[in-house]
Amino acid sequence: MNSVVSLSQGSVGVPIIEAYLFAERDKRTISHIAAKTGHTESEVRRFLVKLEERYESPESGLELRWIGDTVEIAPKHKYAQSLYAGSEHAHKKSEELISAFLQAKQLADSTAKGYRGFLMRFASTLDVSVDNADTQAIRAFLDDERKRGNSTNSIVTKIHRLNSFYGWLLQEEYILKNPMNRVEKPQETKTPPKYLTYEELELLRETAEGVTKVIFEVLYATGLRVSELVNLDRQDIDFIEKTVWVKDGKGGKARKSKLSTRAAMILKQHLATRVDDEPWVFRSNFKQRMSTHSVGRYLRILGEKAGLRRRLTPHMLRHTFATHLLDGGTPIDLVQYLLGHESVKTTQVYAQTNPKNVEHFYGRVFP
Repeated sequence: MNSVVSLSQGSVGVPIIEAYLFAERDKRTISHIAAKTGHTESEVRRFLVKLEERYESPESGLELRWIGDTVEIAPKHKYAQSLYAGSEHAHKKSEELISAFLQAKQLADSTAKGYRGFLMRFASTLDVSVDNADTQAIRAFLDDERKRGNSTNSIVTKIHRLNSFYGWLLQEEYILKNPMNRVEKPQETKTPPKYLTYEELELLRETAEGVTKVIFEVLYATGLRVSELVNLDRQDIDFIEKTVWVKDGKGGKARKSKLSTRAAMILKQHLATRVDDEPWVFRSNFKQRMSTHSVGRYLRILGEKAGLRRRLTPHMLRHTFATHLLDGGTPIDLVQYLLGHESVKTTQVYAQTNPKNVEHFYGRVFP
């Protein structure tokens, strides 16, 4: 503090006060400024008067703004308007580039919605348009995401999205250098998927009723993602062949999935009770297509009623579908096809989830 005081005497006091307020970028009281700079409150007031006189010059773009007993440095109103207009231009340009990216990628509606929300939130943290963002700004954004509680895997996903976006900007020559090249990707933590045991499965079957029973059986028998389930239309179901046509899978890819005899019977009975002619298979209480949120709520309540000690989710049923198929000796490439995975590497994680598989297959060779 002594060094601060010695540097802050006389005429040096004004720039010290100015530098302090500029660095703080917030309102501060006279007593707070005095304590931080080593001056008396009367000295701080005298320095602020001199600073205010300097800012009265037409050549200055700054002013001291007083609110009660607090003061801050802020741009003069006419210059603030110019800065705000520049910010609006940057925001508009960012929005246009993000829209062009999504249109070029032709992502599925749900995927595009997630990308748009994320990229627009990223753009809102920048002082410039997204094509002018540098590596430092991107790292600062990701650091803030970590401080907000994002897991390592969530950060990896966000880096992947930014890589895709900036790779496209570079390819289309909106930028000459990719700022993501020097953004380090943390090591992703691999956690085994959560799946139901056969005992838990039967307990849930005994408890399920109504539309919850239909949702439960169809998800378990098909391995569909929840977004794929709610997008099903009546015409997508073939009860003779016992197949389900997934027309809007992840990445916009279509595929055909199987339907068990049990699930087909329950689903057919459910549709037979419907008196409406609406196309969707799962209908909400508001006579609309059921939302993914509603599906999650139905299953959560089912799990609680059945006394499940963990939360039942749609994705847990997808994990269970894959794990039970592999338990039954289904080749992994067929499981990959039924799940709609682009790479078999994604499917391989299910082959490692059940320790009983090791005992079973080892015992066949080494009794």
